[in-house]
Amino acid sequence: MADIPALRSTLFALQNSIATDEAKVVMYYDLAEEALPVLAQLLEWRKSWDALSEGHIVSISADEERSGDCTLHYTSLYAANCCSLYDASLILVLETILLSAQPGQLQPGVAATLYEKARQAAMEICASLDFQLQNSHARLGQLFVLWPLREAGKILGNGSPAEQSLLERQKQKVATGQDFWEIANSAFGKYE
Repeated sequence: MADIPALRSTLFALQNSIATDEAKVVMYYDLAEEALPVLAQLLEWRKSWDALSEGHIVSISADEERSGDCTLHYTSLYAANCCSLYDASLILVLETILLSAQPGQLQPGVAATLYEKARQAAMEICASLDFQLQNSHARLGQLFVLWPLREAGKILGNGSPAEQSLLERQKQKVATGQDFWEIANSAFGKYE
């Protein structure tokens, strides 16, 4: 995951670059090539994580009328946070690849597969939220869902109406939870 900030920084620099179109094409191509091994490392990490006892996740359907609505239960808040942070990082890498890959660089159908991986990661972030906001660890859980939920919003905000509705419900849960001072106080200790 340490490579992700550099990938994103390069992407932002390219998006704001005044280089010639030909030079940009080469730089975007190179960026996609740099991001693909990072994606492979993330996917390998998740495979290893899922094989651990701590990686065990139980899915519970919440509402049969709303497809995709489920809650994931983890072995610990740490495990839930690891998965949410992984999913957000995965979305960043996939977005970098999708925004920088040049025509013909990816095999046919790969872009759609990568987007679907990002969508699944966003859905997992939303499905993890109820576990992370349980009363026993609401404040620290809430602190760790803010960034992943933002990344999920980039994907689900443009998704189907059901996905947009799910995202809005999950954002509302965070908005109506503990206020930010209480989160900071819980995470960083009392300031007197």
